[in-house]
Amino acid sequence: MSEQWNNSMTRPCIWQQNLNTSLIAQHSLLNGPIACNWDLIALQEPHINKMKNTISSPYFHAIYPTTCFSSPEFTLCTVTLISKTFDTNSWQQIPFPSPDVVVVQFLGPFSDNVLHLTYTMIVSEQRPKKQYQPSSSTKS
Repeated sequence: MSEQWNNSMTRPCIWQQNLNTSLIAQHSLLNGPIACNWDLIALQEPHINKMKNTISSPYFHAIYPTTCFSSPEFTLCTVTLISKTFDTNSWQQIPFPSPDVVVVQFLGPFSDNVLHLTYTMIVSEQRPKKQYQPSSSTKS
């Protein structure tokens, strides 16, 4: 994995991806070239083990929703990874009473920006699927 991080001091670069709880997809993301070029990675539906933890890499801090361990009855749907190139004094997690939201406040060159990373499940009506109808004509 490349050690060159996109550490632009004008604005952070954010990658968001829904992993559908796939361990393979999460390993692929964290060990691939994408992770090298982003300052924050917002994981939706990350792989969660039996201890309610996810996997990360040594290059990121894993930030869980503040209710993650105090409300074990809720399913964890979002985790934010913050690059360790950011000084830990330049950001802080803001408590938020939802298992689907991570709030991080950035200080310093980012002008006190607050980032809300929210997981929203959208339930839509099932539309009938069109079935494939093979053509009845044949070529000779």
